Amino acid sequence: MKASNTKEEDINSKSQIFHDRAWQIANEVNRLLISLATGALAGFFLLLSSNLELNLTLYQTIAIVLSILLMGLTVLFGLIALESDSKRNYFLAEINSQNNSDEDIAKHKEKKDKMTERKRWARNAINISFITGIVSASIYILLRIFNI
Repeated sequence: MKASNTKEEDINSKSQIFHDRAWQIANEVNRLLISLATGALAGFFLLLSSNLELNLTLYQTIAIVLSILLMGLTVLFGLIALESDSKRNYFLAEINSQNNSDEDIAKHKEKKDKMTERKRWARNAINISFITGIVSASIYILLRIFNI
């Protein structure tokens, strides 16, 4: 019977390792997308605040404005995801605290679940806004190349 428990513990231990790794990778992707989007905003700022006369067409202006808005949203959603993760971990710590009543634990679980859902939503929003921002920036570049 003891060998069976050891095997189950080994499986649970390996499962936890993979869960932890998935969490680390997801957080690293969020940080990278926030950094890339912030860099793109800085690039757009430098481009648009320089003394160069850009002579943008209507389509080029729409593409660059859309890209700027989407990169800004990527940063915003990334910060929401990080804040939600922080709060989720706080509520997990409170749930595991020994000084809480059953009623407090239930409230903390409800708040943790809300933060988990908010983080999931924000992560999806990060991916969508970043990808569409990159597409919009690519369209802008193509419009500039072909002078449309």
